[in-house]
Amino acid sequence: AKVGTIRLALSKNRLEITSADKSSSADMKDYMDADYEDGTFVEAGFNWRYIDQILSVINCDEISFEIIDADMPAVIRDVNSDKSDFIIMPMQL
Repeated sequence: AKVGTIRLALSKNRLEITSADKSSSADMKDYMDADYEDGTFVEAGFNWRYIDQILSVINCDEISFEIIDADMPAVIRDVNSDKSDFIIMPMQL
């Protein structure tokens, strides 16, 4: 992965987040539960700065991250508000 890119991999009820650290040649990986029952594996890369900026203006405990595939824009929403939708383009992994 490129520096500044995080990889999101979504599978049945699980989100895997991976970030590459080019300076140490190590990947950092974390997992979290996700309300995703479809089970179709989806993987895409995003610039972490863009996601960070979006999350800094959404003041909630739960978001909706809607993604179809690695070639289509993703939509991030506050599940408690319909005031704003944030669109983010994936990057090449």
